[in-house]
Amino acid sequence: MTGLRPLTITSLLLVNSLSSFAYSDIDQYNNFNFDLGNGTTVNYINKIETESYTEILLKRTFNEHLLNWQRKTQYFSSVQQIIGNNDFQSIVKIGERAVPLIVDELKQKPSLLVWALNLIYKKKITNNPDTTIEEASRLWVKKLKL
Repeated sequence: MTGLRPLTITSLLLVNSLSSFAYSDIDQYNNFNFDLGNGTTVNYINKIETESYTEILLKRTFNEHLLNWQRKTQYFSSVQQIIGNNDFQSIVKIGERAVPLIVDELKQKPSLLVWALNLIYKKKITNNPDTTIEEASRLWVKKLKL
């Protein structure tokens, strides 16, 4: 027994405990049966899985681009460099699907990300040249009411 390490013993116990169960053992503890031959059930499960996966993937993609953009441009003073950054452009390319995520960010903290809304909607929230980033962020959040 000196040759076996704790990890090996744990692995053996796990394998042995899993093999002592049958998939159907849970049936005695639940009141539901899935008829996967029923097209409605299958369609519902597929729709939920697709929507959930798509939403999770969208958030992950958005957050990756957002963090990369913030990290890469935090010291830039050129608007062209900030909005020309590939990660910023990727957020804009997501389009209207990114809007709720952008609004959530702006609710937490106004930022230059507000410019992405201008590019997505191809318009500005105001033409007042004295509008601050904080004011523009609040205006977009108020207008979009998400």
